[in-house]
Amino acid sequence: MKPRLMIVVAGIVALTSVTCYAQSATPDTQTVKPTVTSSRSAKKAERSENRAFAKKVHQAIVKAPGIGNAQVTVFAKAKTGEVTLAGMITDESQDKVAVEAARRVPGVTSVTSKLELRMEGGQ
Repeated sequence: MKPRLMIVVAGIVALTSVTCYAQSATPDTQTVKPTVTSSRSAKKAERSENRAFAKKVHQAIVKAPGIGNAQVTVFAKAKTGEVTLAGMITDESQDKVAVEAARRVPGVTSVTSKLELRMEGGQ
């Protein structure tokens, strides 16, 4: 019976030392979380700024005379001022109108047009 007791005690001691080592080897979660949270909130704020900037550009394009029924989607980076226009237009002149309207928005540094001409009767 004594050898069994010694084996059990040795096992408990071994398990205790292993769990203590495992706890000390893990990083402190309180120091790791703020960095993850702050980077998430920074990305979220950047996306929000980009959406607001794209919305301003889109409103300027929609209000521009001669844009007609063009379907223009705006992708924008608020920090750099880069704007990309995508979508369908029914007339080649709408491309120029959309680009010029986008360039007039404060903060826009460059405009890339990826607008495609929709043919008559096309989808």
